[in-house]
Amino acid sequence: MAIYIKKNHIISNILLKFRLNPIDSVPTAWDFLFSQDKRRWVEVTLISGKKIRSLFQNYSCASSDIKYRDLYLEKLYYQDSKDYENQEARWQIVEDSEGVWINPDEIRYMKFFKLEE
Repeated sequence: MAIYIKKNHIISNILLKFRLNPIDSVPTAWDFLFSQDKRRWVEVTLISGKKIRSLFQNYSCASSDIKYRDLYLEKLYYQDSKDYENQEARWQIVEDSEGVWINPDEIRYMKFFKLEE
């Protein structure tokens, strides 16, 4: 119940109705983004320059430990390097993949994309 209240900003909305400015208790953008119950594409660029693309959804996981921000992405996709313009053709699922774990020291940056339903 507490998670539902926090995710849906129920307390914040009540405070705003009384013209009180709530302070967001989420400590980092990382925590904010990954605490949302939302499926999305994520593209992780590693220090080496290699890119990993996956869906962040049901069984994916982002660490909540501020000192160790590792990721587990449940489905792994590979890049079809011949067709960069066509987003659907560009990334193909790796068959029989059980995902990928990414060491936080290897992450340069991440991009997030809407998942077309």
